[in-house]
Amino acid sequence: MDIDMVLNELSLSPLARDKQTARQRMLNLLDTANMATDHHINKAIRVYGQFYNTEISPGYSVYDWLINNDLDPDERQLLGEYLRKKPFLDNWQDTPIKDEKLLSDFFYNEEPAEGLGFAFMLRSLALSVRYEPPDPRWESSSITLKRTWIDKEDDNRLKPEEVQVVHASKVEHIQELIPWIEERIKTSVRHGNDLWQRKEELFPNLEFCEDVRKQLREVHYGIKLESIITRLLQLQDYCKKWKSGNFSIITRRRPGDTRQESRETLNHKIYGPMRIFRCPDGEDRTFSWHMSVECDSFRVNLLDTGQEKR
Repeated sequence: MDIDMVLNELSLSPLARDKQTARQRMLNLLDTANMATDHHINKAIRVYGQFYNTEISPGYSVYDWLINNDLDPDERQLLGEYLRKKPFLDNWQDTPIKDEKLLSDFFYNEEPAEGLGFAFMLRSLALSVRYEPPDPRWESSSITLKRTWIDKEDDNRLKPEEVQVVHASKVEHIQELIPWIEERIKTSVRHGNDLWQRKEELFPNLEFCEDVRKQLREVHYGIKLESIITRLLQLQDYCKKWKSGNFSIITRRRPGDTRQESRETLNHKIYGPMRIFRCPDGEDRTFSWHMSVECDSFRVNLLDTGQEKR
């Protein structure tokens, strides 16, 4: 999956009245970005090369803020991780996007909107700085842009259209966008083998048995694959937040209608062995929990180790 965040440079103006207000605005931006990465969006905020020289209050630039001694060292390091992703938007090398940008102009309320336009072309998340009190321009999880573009297949005619950009300026917007994020993930995975190759990227808190690789070979794009991804995303979100306690005793927060096999099934001479899988450490273990998947009898099996998570 490749969903980056793209900074909406229009949200940097008007300037904050003083340095303290400017710093708070940027910390608000960091809070929104952190929430986005908690929901599977890349830890990358795409910006223009001149971003660091941009003033965020009179005489006070983004660079001044980044080197500010009052900034928490962990926040400074995290910001570096977000902003070091290259290329910058004004040096984009990917040919299809570069060509589309050359043929298109984007406007928000008649004002050129470079960052928002890139977010549209990249199918990424536009990210805005949040004010106090909030700026009504950036208080929606969807922004309407006017796009004018040259249609090379129609005698190079200039055509206008309205397009929608997915957008966030606060953590609540990310919550609203979870269905969009999950749909982007589903449509970006082509088949079962692709899912296996990208499992560490998509599900960093899950471990997969080798049998999963064999099962995914037979899964192609469609309802079954989308349902598998949905269940794994639910499990990933749960495990990321799981700090302590046994999975088996957490009854009200189990993901995806997770349920345990009956004792009769586990002891059955045919069905019982079907729940035994070899784990990455080479040990064979009984997977007594499962999550159902749409289509056929495919399902996601889970191991209950009987041990508390550390």
